Amino acid sequence: MNSEKKFKTVNLNDNTYPALLKEIFDPPPTLMTKGVMPDIKRPHLAVVGSRKASPYGKEATRSLVGALARAGVVIVSGLAYGIDQAAHKATMDAGGTTVAVLGFGIDFKCTYREQKLRDNIIKSNGAIISEFQPKEPGHKSNFPKRNRVISGICQGTLIIEAAERSGSLITARMAMQQNRDVFAVPGPITSQTSKGTNNLLKDGAFPVTCAKDILRILGVEVSDKKPSQVPNLSAPENTILNTLSDKPTHIDDIARANNSPINVIAVLLTSLEIAGHIKDIGGGNFVIK
Repeated sequence: MNSEKKFKTVNLNDNTYPALLKEIFDPPPTLMTKGVMPDIKRPHLAVVGSRKASPYGKEATRSLVGALARAGVVIVSGLAYGIDQAAHKATMDAGGTTVAVLGFGIDFKCTYREQKLRDNIIKSNGAIISEFQPKEPGHKSNFPKRNRVISGICQGTLIIEAAERSGSLITARMAMQQNRDVFAVPGPITSQTSKGTNNLLKDGAFPVTCAKDILRILGVEVSDKKPSQVPNLSAPENTILNTLSDKPTHIDDIARANNSPINVIAVLLTSLEIAGHIKDIGGGNFVIK
């Protein structure tokens, strides 16, 4: 017996078909989906980049995508090695919603690593979608088609790392043709995987150094209110408390946001948990109680 969840078919005229995708020049007449398609009213952002992601690119992905996901942005990517997979994982680690657009059929047997990620996306109330026949393999010609869907579903596309000749730049070009915003993370001028993104910035892409750069353009409200202070807590404890929300935040992100070593943050988190202000939900993630 096949334990794999069956896919659903969504036609162009269905109410559940992604609204923005209907607006592009050549929308797929049919999409096959698994999991839960996000509310089409939520802001969607495509996040793509190099398959040969550098440590800088992976760190930028985790930091930016985590913050965007916690702000309620749906993260869309292509399940490829490197930045794409890092974006899916960062979204799930932040308790957010992610959609993977495949360049092959929705029931095509892929690598163990890709299959595990697909399963985790579905378990995290995300979705897998494809326009190709269920068992169709990933032909080279499929991926430019896939890229137009990734950008077409979204209000904007963020390129985190890309070489001078990169498939991610095809996605950026398609986003421009679809009249969508294009964002790029600047990188070292000596890095081969930043040449493409740096060129995008020269061509007018929005530069991104923090999540707020994107949230403001997407129209997502960014709170600038000063952190509240809880009586009887130390200043460092209050600072950490204001880093957290009801959505999971990883201890690494907390340490980074507070510019403190992990061991110091771990002690403060334990103190806050004992005091009943926060909850450890496992996997190094914490939420406000």
